[in-house]
This record gives sequence, structure tokens and C-alpha cells, in this order.
Amino acid sequence: MKKDASSKSVEEGKSFSLKVSGKTVSKWSSSDTGIASVTSSGKVTSKKPGKCTIYAYVGNSRLSCTVTVTKKKATVSSGSTQLIAHRGAYYQAPENTIPSFQLAARQGYKAIECDVRETKDGALVISHDASLLRSCGIDALISNLTLKQIRQYRIISGNGIGKYPNLKIPTLEEYLKVCNQYKCTPVIEIKSPMSEKGIKKLYNTISGSVKSPVVISFSTKILVSLRKYSSRLSLQKISKTWSQSLLDTCKKYKFDVSLQDTAFTAQNVKSVHNAKLKIGVWVAENQSQILKYKKMGADYITVNI
Repeated sequence: MKKDASSKSVEEGKSFSLKVSGKTVSKWSSSDTGIASVTSSGKVTSKKPGKCTIYAYVGNSRLSCTVTVTKKKATVSSGSTQLIAHRGAYYQAPENTIPSFQLAARQGYKAIECDVRETKDGALVISHDASLLRSCGIDALISNLTLKQIRQYRIISGNGIGKYPNLKIPTLEEYLKVCNQYKCTPVIEIKSPMSEKGIKKLYNTISGSVKSPVVISFSTKILVSLRKYSSRLSLQKISKTWSQSLLDTCKKYKFDVSLQDTAFTAQNVKSVHNAKLKIGVWVAENQSQILKYKKMGADYITVNI
């Protein structure tokens, strides 16, 4: 094979051709046809994300090309439905980090989601987990650490971590700086617990956003506290299940609804829209799911990219 064909990265569903310069290939084969298949002429078709090896047999020699199949990228433009990059582009960079947010913005996403937690000294930092164990290898709760202590540790895990050797846990202000730079809508999930002082600080901080922010949470208490500061702030109640009491609460406090995909139905969409509220769904993994939820009437679709 050509020297530059020893490895190849391709999006699922795409095809490309391999050739061996000046040689006749007697046979082509794939180590995993479920990931990528190859024809007798060397045409490779990717099928699903993963890694496999394509072999070319030339005389007594066997040449190889490692093929990495990546997820099909979702189409960013989706009409009136807003697509939200879940924790940034976390299939491409460690989740909830500045590179992850930047990648999502550069790929055209106009809304970027993050998770916010409160530190021991009242700072607001970006982290999905309550502990630093998964991200930094430190078995300590964020709520028990000061911002200075947290900044001592590097992020050591996540997709593409090898490209980002000195990553730190970002602050809410740093996340908003990226959103403002790219004119993206901040979608901020507040993780429990958060003090009243922390909620007030978050509200004051997001007031500097270029785009009107969206704040989401599983905690009704936190959202009710935020509603006291503004009747116009976009708030969403997250839920894994659907119930009439959920809808009643959202109607009372003017919360939009964010449902897990397993609870997202056309009837629930209709009920929310009849209440003159908006509804989002999490999480879509591919373009077909995005189209499905869009046809069902989703106003927001949170996407893994």
C-alpha cells in the first residue's frame, strides 16, 4: 500500500479506495467486516464506529492498513430545533473542558452544555461528577476542596486526553468566555447541592453572557431559587420520567421541560406545548435520532458529538 495509507480515519457510512502502488493485489480482507468491509477491488466501506485492519495480499506478502471508523457527525443546522453539544464535543476532547467547548463551537454548534458545581470556598467550577476521581484520579469531593486545591490537579482522562497534557478543571467564568467568544448559548446544568449564595453568584455571573443563557437542573428547589432573581431567565426542569406533577410544577414556575429519551413521547410533547412551554430531549447519538426527535416536536435536542 501507499505509505500514507498505513492508517486511515473515516466517518461511519463513508467509503474510500486503497491501492498498492505498482503491485497486483490477489486478495483483500478485513479483520472485522462489522466495522468496515472491503471489496475485491480495494473499496472500503465503513459501517460502525471502531477500529479494524484491512489486508492486501501481494505475492507472498501481506500489507495492512488500520482503519478507524468515527461516529457520523450530526448536522448542526436543524431548523427551529436547537441542538445542544453535550458537555462540549466530548467524543473528541475530555468532557467539560475548554478544548471540548471550543471544538463544539468551531463545528457550528450554537448551544453548549456544561455541568456546574460549587467548591468549598464558593467558587463555581465545571464538572459532571461530584468527585475528581474520574477526571483527575483524585478521590476527593469538589464540595470539600477550595478552587486553589482543585487547580493543583491535572485532568488525566477523557477522549483525546493525549492531545491536552495540562488541562485543568475550568471555572464557570472560563466556560462563559468561550461561549461569548463564539456567540454560543450557554446551557448550564446546576448539580446539587448548591448554596443560596452559590445560586446568587451563578445568576450574577451568567448575567454577563452575550447570549441569553439557559439553566437546567434536576433540582426543583434550585430552579425555584433562581426564578426569584428573574421571571425571564430560561429555566428547564430535567427529569428521567414523565408525570402530571412534573408538568404542573413547570407550569407553576414557568420552567421548560428536559426529558430523558426514554420518557420522550409525542404525547408528552403535545402536553408541554399545550401548556405553552418548551421541551427538550437528551441525549441523541446520531443524525437519525436527531431527525426522529425533531419530527416529534422537540424544541431542544442535546447531542453527543
